[in-house]
Amino acid sequence: MRKLTTKLLFAIISAAFALVALGTTTFAWFTLSDTAQVSQFNAQITAGEGIEISLDDETYYTTIPASVIQGKITELNVSLKDVTSTDGKTFKYFGAQSPIVYDTETKNPYIEFDLYVRSPEANAKIALNDYTFSSIDGETSGTKWTADADFISSFGGPVEAGYEGTYYAHAALRMSLTPVNGGSEGVAQVYQAPGVDNVNKVISTEPIPQGMVSYYKAKNGENSINISDVTIADALTSASSTEIITLSSTPNEASVIRVRVWIEGWDPDCFNAILNSKINVSFGLKKVVDQG
Repeated sequence: MRKLTTKLLFAIISAAFALVALGTTTFAWFTLSDTAQVSQFNAQITAGEGIEISLDDETYYTTIPASVIQGKITELNVSLKDVTSTDGKTFKYFGAQSPIVYDTETKNPYIEFDLYVRSPEANAKIALNDYTFSSIDGETSGTKWTADADFISSFGGPVEAGYEGTYYAHAALRMSLTPVNGGSEGVAQVYQAPGVDNVNKVISTEPIPQGMVSYYKAKNGENSINISDVTIADALTSASSTEIITLSSTPNEASVIRVRVWIEGWDPDCFNAILNSKINVSFGLKKVVDQG
């Protein structure tokens, strides 16, 4: 039987971006604001021994400068909005039938970029080593928010209007890592925050009636939202040992991992409490080897 084991930590990507409430229009799952803007994205991408990484397949680094990463995010023209995905690759707005077209000429509602990976070792297998999501701004973790309606929290407890609690934007976050070969995308690995210390309510492919759904009904009426027949991408809560991609059989020829980060609208923590929050994302890649 093949066993995948860690051989070398290859790359670490860390990022921080803020969710800022803009305007007062009701849209999708948020009931007070339709837009969460990327106002800050500080990132570091480093590579270990025997690997180089790039954001444009032209200039390769062992450590990608923060200015290069910031320039890439600016180029993407992202203004985060709550969207949903069944596979971590295609996205829709609330109630929409057609998928969102990613176009840097207009504001994009989620983050998407290609990470180019190359190595002098042919056919090297690359897997996720570890990842973390957090909602830390300086020394403060989470966001204080005062409820403006009675509803049931994502963990099932009652929340009364006027109660101030701490909420975590990263609980609604999703990240997918997708291999791209010959221009075609393979199966995405999708991740959510683990269920630790009652911070994130882990869900599978079906939304739950607590949290966002309960709050939305409290603000808009009992029949304002329906979760029957809704399916979302199944998201893991720990790094998979299965490789994301096998690098080229030609040494030092680049392969592509497509990275996407979004706010899942059907997540029970995707409601007004997470606006004006900062989300931090980091993940590392590793090389794995086959063993008999």
